[in-house]
Amino acid sequence: MSSGSLRATDYVHNQIEDLFKTFGLFYDRKKGFHRDQGAPIAAIVSVTELVQALVSILQARPDSARARPGDYINKDPEYRKIFGRDKVPLGAYYKCVSIVRAIDEFLRTSGVDKGEQRNQKYYLAYVLVAELTKRVHPSPEEVLGIESHLVNDVTIKQASDVVSKHYIDLILGEPPDAVAKGPEFLRLLKAELSAKYVDVASPRTRKRKPKDVLTEGGLR
Repeated sequence: MSSGSLRATDYVHNQIEDLFKTFGLFYDRKKGFHRDQGAPIAAIVSVTELVQALVSILQARPDSARARPGDYINKDPEYRKIFGRDKVPLGAYYKCVSIVRAIDEFLRTSGVDKGEQRNQKYYLAYVLVAELTKRVHPSPEEVLGIESHLVNDVTIKQASDVVSKHYIDLILGEPPDAVAKGPEFLRLLKAELSAKYVDVASPRTRKRKPKDVLTEGGLR
């Protein structure tokens, strides 16, 4: 049995599956299960999709999300960073997926080539969240606190301008996939963001226990 199959029995994955159902999504912790049950393909969230969203946003590692998402299932230290007990408020799992899916839709309707979508979307998710939270390394609680209406075509386009600028410069000297999987792209983005934002934990983040909040507009 694979590591991914064994991990899927962890309690946190049951919680994620139950949460996603409230938003009309099917978390495919057992690969192929929901497809076999007739769930709409667009509503199925694979473990890899979730991991890539979490790594790009909560770990601020879009390079790893693009190149090495399997490490966060197969390697214990990496796995515990995103699925460890009390590491992440439950609602942040949905929040990260919803942000990346909004970016997917933006890129798709903008006519961006599929290869370019794969190479840029995780960096775009990272930059968008950094801009919305004003943190280079936002906490899970700060990500959960992002209001859903702030993730829109305007804010995504602003983040896309930042990402595209560096991406276009870098692919002049390297293959696009190598740029997306290498360290330089992220280094340049973090340098630009660090010039604007200083990572200082807010009093709310330091003192309050993480919790999920359901509002009329959804989970935040």
